[in-house]
Parts: sequence; structure tokens; C-alpha cells
Amino acid sequence: MPFAPESTLSGIGETDFLNTVWYRKTLEIPSHWQGKRILLHFQAVDYDATVWINGQMRTTHRGCFTPFTVDLGMISGSVTVVLQAKTLRDRNRPRGKQSDKPENYLCCYTRTSGIWQTVWMEAVPEVFCKKAKIVPTPEGFDITVPLSANRPGWRVNAQLRSGDRVVAAASGAADSALMIILHLTIPEGSRRYWSPEDPFLYDLTVTLINADGQTIDSIQSYAGWRFITIDGMKIKLNGKAVFQKLVLDQGYYPDGIWTAPSDEAMVKDIRLAMQAGFNGARLHQKVFEERFLYHADRLGYLVWGEFGDWGFDWNTEDQTPGGLYQPGLSMAGQWIEEIMRDWNHPAIIGWCALNETHKREINGQKTLDVIDDLVKATFLAAKAIDPTRPVLDTSGYIHRFEASDIYDNHDYGMPDEVKAHLQSYTPPCNCDPYPESPWNIHWQGQPFFISEIGGIAWPPEAVAKLTFSYGDPPQTEDEFFDRFTQLIRVIKADKRVFGYCYTQLTDVFQEINGLFYFDRTPKFSSAKLYAAQADTAEFEKE
Repeated sequence: MPFAPESTLSGIGETDFLNTVWYRKTLEIPSHWQGKRILLHFQAVDYDATVWINGQMRTTHRGCFTPFTVDLGMISGSVTVVLQAKTLRDRNRPRGKQSDKPENYLCCYTRTSGIWQTVWMEAVPEVFCKKAKIVPTPEGFDITVPLSANRPGWRVNAQLRSGDRVVAAASGAADSALMIILHLTIPEGSRRYWSPEDPFLYDLTVTLINADGQTIDSIQSYAGWRFITIDGMKIKLNGKAVFQKLVLDQGYYPDGIWTAPSDEAMVKDIRLAMQAGFNGARLHQKVFEERFLYHADRLGYLVWGEFGDWGFDWNTEDQTPGGLYQPGLSMAGQWIEEIMRDWNHPAIIGWCALNETHKREINGQKTLDVIDDLVKATFLAAKAIDPTRPVLDTSGYIHRFEASDIYDNHDYGMPDEVKAHLQSYTPPCNCDPYPESPWNIHWQGQPFFISEIGGIAWPPEAVAKLTFSYGDPPQTEDEFFDRFTQLIRVIKADKRVFGYCYTQLTDVFQEINGLFYFDRTPKFSSAKLYAAQADTAEFEKE
């Protein structure tokens, strides 16, 4: 696992601005890969990456969150890979909560430069299967298998297993199209839902067979059979309403910054949240490692697939040609790459590309159409690529797309303030508790989500030390639990609300509103946090 040079785990720990970082590594191609095409995969590099292979420039990629692949072709022997990563500190690029100042401040943190997710290499045949798309159907699954090319007489086979038992199989001609769709029908007695209570996963094998019956390529994966529906004000999973008790997780680590020090660290974060009574998380302002989603799948942990859009609209006064629209196109492209990477994960319960977007005055005119265009583009892209999940146009405050499946707000008020805000909401209305814009699309009665609450600082003696949190901090642990419990009760009492998200799982550098310290040691009793959130039966009953 690579670590960014800002992290202590990299052995460097340089937190000043690093405008350009370089990597050079010589690889030895295994002899048994002779005659195969070599693919070199980069899971995430910040921000503008250029890759040279044996001195020849082979590819570029823009963005800090999403993967790209370098096709090395039929190559053998030693290969020298050089990567240059420019971090583009011009402020008008989506980069999550990376600080644009030399120091950390408010809720902006230490930067991450260069390679920060896994780099790996594989050998594939000349014709091979690309990443399959797995879509649950009422009878089983539709498996879409893209191919690199077609060959007469070849076939694609898919097999679904439960343990050692084959429960479904299908086959299709591999020369009919570049995308082969296979329909897997599971017998009724073998159908088993994926859910938080029972995160069951089928094993999936896809094989490419040539005209002589030989296996040319094979993919090993898994699939969760589950369905998300909207029924009035409820979000249902497999026909059952599930109240979403989420925690905000920003995915920062003291020693790895954006990069988890190990798989065990990712699992620990999920388990800490679940032990405290949460059944999922908003993965906030960072596209998490796909390994995190794998662990969420197998542990039954609901997550919202989100994007680190912050940085894009901070420099809205920039009127230079392309200064607004080029970053918007860049972000929309990365958002599509994220959905394509993650669509198969059953733990993802919804999509949201943007967080707390704003419209502002420029030269006295109250307009900024690029924000509207970007909200519309990211919403429609998510719906087009993945029509099986609800999509929230933008989280918090300023909603811009009236066809959004979900409506939400962020409310860091005290319990009585949150209660008053909720009582005032009758569609159509502007449900922003801190209204600042006449452009906000009104709530039309969609399922409602209080997607940020709390943010309560602890411990009180740390508040004066240049830290960041929301509202007045409690002075005693009893006062904290009283506020926490009352917030949850106020929200759960409103049957229009399908869930909340508490800010946040852990402290992050100077931000001290975590339920756990930055090093993951507990601040509070997880049993008491669990008890405060336990009763959702009234919402979930039919």
C-alpha cells in the first residue's frame, strides 16, 4: 500500500505544499506472463498524473479519487515506470477537504499528494473480460460483461454459487456484441437477500471460452441480492423500511492521512460505528478505497457513495476563460468514474456527488449557472448509469434539481431548534434552517434526510486550543449524552424523516467533534451511544 509523502507512514512526513511529486520504479515482468498483455492499475493519484513506460509517455489522468489503467501491451523483461503527479494548488479543483493554506484550519486538513491508493499489475490475454456490471433482478442477477474484442465461436459463461453449491448459470455468445448480458435465475429456494442483518454474498465466476472449449480468461467476484425502493417517505431495503442511523466518516488517519494503514484499520472503523449503534455512514468528501466497500458489503454496513467536490466552487469569482467550466467537466468525469468503479457494491444505499453547494453574487449579479449545470449533470449521470439507487442532488442547504429522489438538510442546532425546524417543514417549502438563497428548489415531499447533525465538541478543555466544532460544547459527559439522546429522539419522532447522519465518527486533526479520538480510542461508552439510537421500530413497521 503506497502512502502520500505528507504522511508519517511514507517515511517522509513533509506537509508543506508539494506542487509536483515524482515516482520511478523498475519492474520485472514474470516469465510466465510471456505473450500476455500487461495492465498496470493505479487506484488513485492526486491530481494530474502522467505515466512514462521505458521513457515513452503512455497516459495521463486528471483527478485525485478515481482509478486509471496503463496498457503496457505484450511486454517482457524489465520495465521502468515513471509517474509525475502535479497537485494543482490553484483552488479551483475538487479535492475534498485538503487544506488550501499551508496550515490546517476549520474543517480543512493536511494535504495528500501523489499516489495514495494501491498500485497493482495483472496479465490478461489478447481478448479479455473487462469489469462486469452486476444488477439484481426479481429472479436473480443480470451480468453485463464488456469484452476487449470479439472472436467467432467464443462464449461467455457465468456461474453463481452459494458456498460449494451452484445455484444459477448462464451462457452467451461472445461474438455478438462488445457487451454480453447474461441472465442468472436463482431458484426460489436458493434466494437469499443481502441486508444489514444478514449480509449474505453469492460467489460469482465469469469465464471467457474460446471455440475449442478452452478457458481464456476468468473473473472471480461476488454479488449481493438486494433491492432499494421508495415508498412514500420511506426508503425500503428488500421491501422493509430501514431507518438509516448514519455517522459521518471522513476517512482520515493520523499516520496515513487519506490512506488507511491496513485493512484492519478500515474494518475497525466500521466495527466502531456499528458498536456505537450506527448501521452505516456517509463517506464524506473522499472517495474511499474500494477495499473499504468490500468490508462494508461483507459486514452489512450501509454507505452513501459520495464525492470530494470541495475545492471546485471555492473560487467562483474566477472569470478567466474556462476558469469555471473546465473544473466542472473534470469533476463530472471523475464522478462517473467513481460510479463505474463502485456500482456493484450492495452496501451502497444511494449516491450524492455534491456537498453544500452555494450560489453567490458575481459583479452584482445573482447568478452562477455552472453550479446548476453541474448539479444537473452529476444527478442525471448517476441516474443513467445506476437507476437502481436513489440519488440526492446535493447534500445540505441549496438544492438545485427539483427531480431529486431525496431532499435533505444539515442542521447543527440544539435539540429544541432542530425540533422547531422540523415542525415548520410542510411541502412545498424551503427546508434550509439557515436560508441564504432565493434559488433553492423547494421540498416537494420526497423522503427527507437530516444528513448532518450534532458536531458536538468533546472534551471541553480542548475547545479553546484552536479547534473546530459546531455549537456550544457541553461541560459534562451527562450533558453530552442528554443532547445526543434528545437530538436522536427529536428526529425519530418525525415520521417523514428516514434517517440522520451524526457528525462525526472520529476527531480529524483540529476538528474535535468525533465520538472517538483521532487515534480511535473511545471518548464515550459505545453501549450508551448504542442505547440512545436503538429504537426505530415505529418507523420501520409496515
